[in-house]
Amino acid sequence: MLAVTRRLLPADNYVRSGNWSDAKPSPLMRPQPGNPGRRVGIYGMGEIGRRSPARVAAFETDVAFSAASRHDVPYQYCQVSRRWRNGAAC
Repeated sequence: MLAVTRRLLPADNYVRSGNWSDAKPSPLMRPQPGNPGRRVGIYGMGEIGRRSPARVAAFETDVAFSAASRHDVPYQYCQVSRRWRNGAAC
């Protein structure tokens, strides 16, 4: 998540290409906002699934989960569907 938020891979490619020596700074190096308004989907609410939302909270994301059954957790439940697997919001 840090690599995506901070555009780490494009910035790495920019530096390796040698273009960093140009006079003007790269737009890739501008501070990027976090992930407000984005959603992290968790598939399953086992031990890892229950601990993951606390870790992604630092990225200011919404959390939605899907599991075989509903759980008493403060996150949005999404029933698994073909659309959800392809990235559609629930």
